[in-house]
Amino acid sequence: MSVRALPDHLQKVVEEELNEVPKRVPEDIKAIKDWLSKQPHIKAREDDQNILLFLRGCKFRLQTVKEKMEEYYVLRSMVINRINVKDPMLPDMQAVLGRPIIIPCPINENGPQVFLVRLNRGDFGKILIDDIIKTGVVIMDIVMQEVDHMVMGFYCIIDLEEFEYGYLSEISPQLIKLIIRGVQNAYPIRPKGYVILNAPSMCVTLYETFKLMLYQKLRDRIHFFNKSDLGEMFKIIPKHILPTEYGGSAGSMDKIRAEWKTKVESYRDWLIDDSKYGIDDTKRLNHPKAYNEFEGSFRTLDID
Repeated sequence: MSVRALPDHLQKVVEEELNEVPKRVPEDIKAIKDWLSKQPHIKAREDDQNILLFLRGCKFRLQTVKEKMEEYYVLRSMVINRINVKDPMLPDMQAVLGRPIIIPCPINENGPQVFLVRLNRGDFGKILIDDIIKTGVVIMDIVMQEVDHMVMGFYCIIDLEEFEYGYLSEISPQLIKLIIRGVQNAYPIRPKGYVILNAPSMCVTLYETFKLMLYQKLRDRIHFFNKSDLGEMFKIIPKHILPTEYGGSAGSMDKIRAEWKTKVESYRDWLIDDSKYGIDDTKRLNHPKAYNEFEGSFRTLDID
């Protein structure tokens, strides 16, 4: 078995919170590999580390791993039609990486990973929502690959102070459903909460329209704050890991952005190769499943 050893405090987390039994991990990894060998329609990364990521993300419930892994690759095949090749050197991703739009905060040793997402005034018409989503997917893929700290879950701060209403024309109901499906059903990560900062009334209305698509547990983890409420936000998000613009001591947003731009570019070959993984329904053994159909209720998977 080829997996990274965790530091003691994270090993304690996976054993106490994620049901990991170290001596049983090789057997569980083999069980998923055996299952994948009987699923010719799924082209998945089958290295031990990637399978362990799904096992931990599903609290070692093997049936849930199978469902979430298939959903993950179904979603990839849907999304690949929107985002094409994930080449960070192409102009669309360079435009996003060149602005402080998606910022992974430094590791919080005592809690979940934190991401900061913001749309900057003046970007509408220059940067498409699809390009922001593509870059976000790429950054999340990289974080999942190398940041073991993600076993503690993640928080996402979405700052809408500079949101431009023009972007609403690019946010279709289908896109919202796709994003919700990814968060709830596909990614093997633990959303600990979403903090929405400075939301204009139109965005609050949009949330009220779609919130019934969210599991109750996830709805309970969405918090709305304004600038005057940052003290309350700091009860959830440690202040010191935030950029200086938010009162933290992690450096400026542009400094963190530049570091991540370099990191994403260093993954170029891996990202281009990663585009080949997904679902080929023509090879499905049981019955056809149109992966572009996602109206209606989503498959029920646990949000931990």
